[in-house]
Amino acid sequence: MAEFVHVDAARNIIFDARSKGRRTPIAVVGLRDSILVQTDDAVLLAHKSQAQKVKELVRKLGEDAKYKKLI
Repeated sequence: MAEFVHVDAARNIIFDARSKGRRTPIAVVGLRDSILVQTDDAVLLAHKSQAQKVKELVRKLGEDAKYKKLI
């Protein structure tokens, strides 16, 4: 599990899905009501109120060959 450091942050969902190799800390400042997902290949940051739009993002990523590996 990576270290998580924050200043003035609340009500966030932070998910570290990186492989078990060397992990750098995840740090946020002033972030509220958000979802942050970090993988080995990408970072997703979304406001909780927009979570339903992740399906749209996945569709868009799938349409572009250079991002297809992310889905």
